[in-house]
This record gives sequence, C-alpha cells and structure tokens, in this order.
Amino acid sequence: MLDNLRKGILEDDRELKCYTMCIAQMGGTLTKKGEINVQKTLAQLDAMLPPEMKQKAKDAVQSCRETQGQYKDPCDKTFYTTKCLAEYDPDSFLFP
Repeated sequence: MLDNLRKGILEDDRELKCYTMCIAQMGGTLTKKGEINVQKTLAQLDAMLPPEMKQKAKDAVQSCRETQGQYKDPCDKTFYTTKCLAEYDPDSFLFP
C-alpha cells in the first residue's frame, strides 16, 4: 500500500488515510485542529525540494488548498489533499 502511495495511487483505506495525517504531523505542517497549514507546507517545499521541482509543487499546493475544507475528519483532510496533489501532477508527485 505504501509503495502505491509513493507512486500516487491512493487506496481508500482508513489506515492509509491516517498515515498521511501522521506524516503531516511529523512534518510540522498540520495544525492542532488537524488541518494542513498551507504556509508551513510551502515553507517545507522551499526547504526540501530541488529548485526545478519547487514551482510545480507550490502550484499543486495552491490548487489543492481548499480540498481539506470538504472533510471533517483530520485523516480524510490530509488523505484527500494528498490525493489531489497526486492527481494535479502525477509525474512530479512525491510522498515520504
């Protein structure tokens, strides 16, 4: 399942959903309310990605920033936002 996640194939599985939330928590991009902090996410991208990948990743984050608002559960918020990012640009999607 994790191999598929890294390839941008996100299976509708509760454990996988909560795994995406856990990664966001560990990365410091999740608020105490369980929402993705877009500004912190963009800062992480600047710190971690090579220059040639930064703009595409930032565009994907901006495009998917409202996805989490459609869900109440923090696991769903991060999972479906991650899914949106994967679908935005499958060729450059990365997940730790």
